Amino acid sequence: MKSVSRHGSTYPDSFCFASAYRATSFSSSQIAELRKKPDPHLGSRVSPSTFRQAEEQSLAALAAVSQARATMAAIEDESRWGVVSGATFFGRATIAQTVRKYSEEGPWGVSPHAIPQFSLHAPSATISLALKSHGPNFGVGGGAEGTRDAFLLASAMLEEFGLPGVWLTLTGREREWLPDDQGTACPDDSNPVHALAFALTPQLLGASGLGIRVRVEDGFGSTDSFHDRLPPFSLAELAEELAQPSPSGVWRLPGCGWVEVERRHRAESAMPQLRGERAA
Repeated sequence: MKSVSRHGSTYPDSFCFASAYRATSFSSSQIAELRKKPDPHLGSRVSPSTFRQAEEQSLAALAAVSQARATMAAIEDESRWGVVSGATFFGRATIAQTVRKYSEEGPWGVSPHAIPQFSLHAPSATISLALKSHGPNFGVGGGAEGTRDAFLLASAMLEEFGLPGVWLTLTGREREWLPDDQGTACPDDSNPVHALAFALTPQLLGASGLGIRVRVEDGFGSTDSFHDRLPPFSLAELAEELAQPSPSGVWRLPGCGWVEVERRHRAESAMPQLRGERAA
């Protein structure tokens, strides 16, 4: 990680490398199916009760990690990998139901799983349990603008903690899923849960994979700013781009800065100059 100075301020310029990645989405009916029949590669490592009670983004994140992991060769020192999960509006619909039940039925109407399963760290903890990982795991964000923090934390953990790898997941629905007047969240298969998983590993000269650069800067608001011309970050758009044979794109992050992804090939350097920096 290096720093870049613009407009009198210095911010981290974070670059990381995904040796494997997966972008997928799940309808409400598919989420219900994941509870009954978890992914066979990792589902056997977690008790069935965990899947029955888990928040939908935890299930989607674990499934995306499992699918990405299946494309990798033997993973060295997997027990030391870290996990960072960036969730969007995590657990809000279910917590709304829980609050309603508590007001109507008292403490006996609330499941003891409510706090551990719907807290921000639940997705990363679930993945860590399934992978039998003893590395650090954190939930990041929880609101509409946690994506930048998830990218930055994952890349910083990889470098500062000396980890062999970090699983980064980003999850969220197309639109926030709100409870109805009865306090229940109605299934809506047109509003899928998007789940993206990245296996971040240290930079190796000559390795191929997905380059990810996160730039945080000030100086927004000028009409000729490169940042202002970028499309806003969207899980759905990033998922669509990752489905391409050679993904490449730049998106404006909430607050300030941008995130850029570009497929790197073996003949290229370990710290490439990505398109955003070339265009800025």
